[in-house]
Amino acid sequence: MKEYKKLLLSNKAWASERLELDASYFDNLSKEQNPLFLWIGCADSRVPAEEITHADPGDIFVHRNVANMVVHTDQFIVGSPICRRGFGGKTHHRLWTLQLRRS
Repeated sequence: MKEYKKLLLSNKAWASERLELDASYFDNLSKEQNPLFLWIGCADSRVPAEEITHADPGDIFVHRNVANMVVHTDQFIVGSPICRRGFGGKTHHRLWTLQLRRS
């Protein structure tokens, strides 16, 4: 069997397992999200943020990049002149629309 087919079958199995545990699992996930944290982490597939923090879906809004870098040339982080408080469009959305705490 081709690898991508295994991946898709595994995804279907995971979804079925979730529904067996909680029939409204996906309905609940589709509701409003208000994560407490914006996690800027490594894009390394071996380091899933939710796994290493024991977080549930929706607890963390994850942005992955190479080597956890926050550099002045990353438009995701530093933003454009039209975004408030110097944040890029995606960060602006995460901080203000999702109402992440800022501390």
